[in-house]
Amino acid sequence: MKIIKIKSLIAILLFTMIIFLCGCSANDGENNSQQESQKIEEVRVASWSKSITEQINLLVDEEKGFYKDKGINVTLIPGAGGGDAIKNILTNQADIAFTDPGSLYAALDKGEKLVAIYNIYPQNVFNVISLKEKILLDQKI
Repeated sequence: MKIIKIKSLIAILLFTMIIFLCGCSANDGENNSQQESQKIEEVRVASWSKSITEQINLLVDEEKGFYKDKGINVTLIPGAGGGDAIKNILTNQADIAFTDPGSLYAALDKGEKLVAIYNIYPQNVFNVISLKEKILLDQKI
């Protein structure tokens, strides 16, 4: 008789613990989903052109949601030339800019503080041309 009471007490205790833990688990899930929804990072990308296939990796997110699934909301800002992309980043309208070397060099020449990350193409698509009197050999470009 005593063994049955002990088993009953253990069963009731285990049942109570399971209910309690399930309740805690459900609450954590709600908190996590609220935290995840609050952690959406906004990234504004200025382009040198209107939407073209060069930006397909950004455009496909509208349909596929690759970035949104990772908590990133990407906004693509179209432009009409590399100068537009530079202008958008310098006026804090964008976080990242896709531009051409000429527009970048012009901004750097005017003293703007920009960081460049170069996309490696399988072959050279840009040429840097300088006047003879401008010696670029020891310049950091």
